[in-house]
Amino acid sequence: MDFSWFKSLFEKISISFHWSKKNSPTTNTKIGTNIEKQLIINQGISPEQFHQINESVLKIVDDRINIYRETFKLDAKLVFNERLKDFKEFLLNRTHSLSELDYERFKEPDMQLKIIEATNLSGRISDSNRRELLANLVIRRIKNENTKNQELTDIVYNEAISTIDKLTLNQLKTIALCFLLHYTKHNNITSLKEMDNYFNKYIGPFLDIKKSESEFQHIVYSGCGSISIGSWDIVNIFKANYDYLLVKPFTNKELEVIGLDSDLQKLFFTQYEKTDNYLLNIIPYINIVSKAIFENIFFQNINENIIKKIYQLVQSHLENNADVKKIIETSTILGKQIIETVEKTKLQNLTLTSVGTAIASTYYEQITSDKINIALWIN
Repeated sequence: MDFSWFKSLFEKISISFHWSKKNSPTTNTKIGTNIEKQLIINQGISPEQFHQINESVLKIVDDRINIYRETFKLDAKLVFNERLKDFKEFLLNRTHSLSELDYERFKEPDMQLKIIEATNLSGRISDSNRRELLANLVIRRIKNENTKNQELTDIVYNEAISTIDKLTLNQLKTIALCFLLHYTKHNNITSLKEMDNYFNKYIGPFLDIKKSESEFQHIVYSGCGSISIGSWDIVNIFKANYDYLLVKPFTNKELEVIGLDSDLQKLFFTQYEKTDNYLLNIIPYINIVSKAIFENIFFQNINENIIKKIYQLVQSHLENNADVKKIIETSTILGKQIIETVEKTKLQNLTLTSVGTAIASTYYEQITSDKINIALWIN
């Protein structure tokens, strides 16, 4: 299929400016007042003379304004076109990922209107990061791989595209941070060292946020989130997501109660040196709890009751919250900053809307080059 028309479409996009000249009574009145205050009247003048002086001064000022108006108009057009060019480059560089089926979606009137809207918005957005994000959202809207609920996802991305110019870079970082800490779990973390690496690479870029209430209020205004009285506890989230890193050792007697045979005990637990203590083998444990109700094709030969007993034993051996906080703060470079950022700001009260989730996940991908399956949250 020849897609040259698509490239030509964006290369020909331009914006026409139609600005009209308007006089401002307020400005004229203010200028007239200022001039009046500057007049030094040594001898009285007639109202007609004063009116002539006033009109002469106002004409000079008005002529000067007209000169600047044309200059500003030209400057604005140049800036707008530069931003538009930047956006089109971002967009065209991403079209290589589109399939023939994706290109068919350009026949949809809604898709065409949304591209036109995004094009107009791009000229108003002052920074390149947000223009790139706008292009990425358009590509996500075109591709929409959420086959479970495509209609809803289309609507969400339409709203996300319309919302970008309402958000600052700081607010983008804030909703991305909320999304990562509150709504996601990284499945490849199998040690505190890997947690440290994850924090540095994937959380760090979004951690330096402004913490004023007005920032969070504007996120609510934009439709990306809501602030509730209740809060989410970051320490409890760490315990739920990475429980296998935050457990105390087990005794042989406790393992005997579960009723594991010797092979299963060796699979899930390792004796610590020559003591009576056993440590959890993380990878097998992750595998058995990675799917709902402990269903996993690799462990179908293990009795479900045994799996539940292992899970319950691990949960009963979790460190308390104070110790979990200490472990994370001392074992990772950014752990303390992450916990304080949540606990001492409105971030702990922030929940994201579907639009906020779409924008946050797209911005996360843009900054980290990681991939997010949006269908996990919009279904």
